[in-house]
Amino acid sequence: MLPILYSLGDLHIYSYPLFMGMSWGVGFHLSKSLLKISEKNFQILFWGSFLSAWLGAKLFFLIGQPALIDQTSFWLGGGFVFYGGIIGGLFFLIPFCLYHPALNLKDMDVLSIPICFSQAIGRLGCLLAGCCYGLESEVPWAIHLHNKFRHPVQIYESFALFLLGIFLWKSRKNNLFIFYFIGYGVLRFFLEFLRGDEIRGITSVGLSYSQIVSLVLIITGLVIKLQSRQLRPL
Repeated sequence: MLPILYSLGDLHIYSYPLFMGMSWGVGFHLSKSLLKISEKNFQILFWGSFLSAWLGAKLFFLIGQPALIDQTSFWLGGGFVFYGGIIGGLFFLIPFCLYHPALNLKDMDVLSIPICFSQAIGRLGCLLAGCCYGLESEVPWAIHLHNKFRHPVQIYESFALFLLGIFLWKSRKNNLFIFYFIGYGVLRFFLEFLRGDEIRGITSVGLSYSQIVSLVLIITGLVIKLQSRQLRPL
């Protein structure tokens, strides 16, 4: 755990916001290179999605920690849920593309590629900040975090996301979001069993809120995939 990367007097460089900034920077430039849209449309799309994703990630965090809603430090600092960010971003992306005559929603699925790489970078920030940590473990590669040896679930997820991003990059086929939904949904569902931070919220059936969302993503992706196959001409 290394929440502060560098200090010089009263100047501190914190790892989590730095890696969050890096993830959005990578997402910005990679998305710009993949999307074939005008500069104006891209700027509106990116920053609109950024703001709605930020708000969605915050609101989802409040599901497990509702007492933080009136704390300024929460709204201006850490405390995000990735799935909330994805859902929040889609709330802007989908209607913006549907009602803009120059944009095609199907062309937006290439955004799943920068999402993977950005998310992978962000998880490394979680590792350094000491959040989103794993259960206690005696595996040889366990990391010492919060006075215990734990599963490095942040590294597991980051590595798997880089691989998923490479796969999507090389395939460059239609329905990339479907493969992302299914791939990341399966990954996140099983990694949640290794998570030790119950602050993220656990339901009455023993599954985390993220596992519930993962199941919804997997089912949605499979249904869309099956429907697309049925609609193909014989």
